[in-house]
Amino acid sequence: GRTMLNICERIECGELDARIACVISSKADARGVERARSAGLNVHIVSRRDVPDCEFHDRIETRLSDAGVELVCMMPTSSF
Repeated sequence: GRTMLNICERIECGELDARIACVISSKADARGVERARSAGLNVHIVSRRDVPDCEFHDRIETRLSDAGVELVCMMPTSSF
């Protein structure tokens, strides 16, 4: 969540010519989800549970396509 906020800050101050079209997480309770919502970003939760990998990936691709995404930044998750 902190890396995403850093990107938001760079966009807001004009150091990065970009926009965050959406934030996707497979976990609704991830810290970044609340931070993204607090920043006013469009958040989607795409659960991996009970679906094959291909369907999970298709759901993400649909969300990205619907948002007009041209570039994806993936943030690592931490277990601590």
